[in-house]
Amino acid sequence: MKKIADYARMVDSATLPKTIELSATPYAVLRALFINIQKPEDEANLERVNEGLRMMKLLYEQACSGKDILSSRPVFQDIDRYEKAMLRVADDYLNYLEDLEKEEIIKINLPLLDGKGFKPVDGLLIQNPRSFLLKEWSHRDVFNSPSGKGFSFLLSNYGGRRFIIGVDPEVGVNLKGLGSLLNKKESQKRERTGRPITERWYEGNCPFFNYRIIDSPRDGPSLTHLEVRETIFDFSEQFKS
Repeated sequence: MKKIADYARMVDSATLPKTIELSATPYAVLRALFINIQKPEDEANLERVNEGLRMMKLLYEQACSGKDILSSRPVFQDIDRYEKAMLRVADDYLNYLEDLEKEEIIKINLPLLDGKGFKPVDGLLIQNPRSFLLKEWSHRDVFNSPSGKGFSFLLSNYGGRRFIIGVDPEVGVNLKGLGSLLNKKESQKRERTGRPITERWYEGNCPFFNYRIIDSPRDGPSLTHLEVRETIFDFSEQFKS
């Protein structure tokens, strides 16, 4: 169980090693199974729970027998549901390539984790992505990123109803200060438009995330894509040498 817990922590903190085959990781396989569930929300949630419990049971058995659960294609072989899910993960890379056709590639400056200086990184701004593993593919994309090191910064815009912003933990940067800047502009716009100021952008301000992730308000953002984009560049401008 400790191996499974350590794996879950690695996935949740976005530190899954880029050297492993993505289509054979339990995380990617489970995401592929979840994305295929087309039912009313309550039924879908129950099926996700049951699917997760089946996966946990399999991983527990494999870990107890000494097998690697980090990325092990043999763990899922000869199990029809998992073999189909692995194929779905492979197909999702094609979705990512389609997403790239409607993206905006940017270069921005982000603060170093120790707060002493900044680092320029490649970033992606994508609206309505199809890929369910967008974050993982983009961090690994050494072919399309200008620096050849992958896209370390990612903004995903889901129909203007939700924005998720994050950085690759391996790069040694975070987004400290961007969340508060977005909250300032969000509050100003809500005051102008008469929306209640009851929800805020999540700034990632806990030790586990250390300002590496930002999520829009739960009741939906007031800021548009262009306004969020403008805020990102305003934030980057602070770190010019």
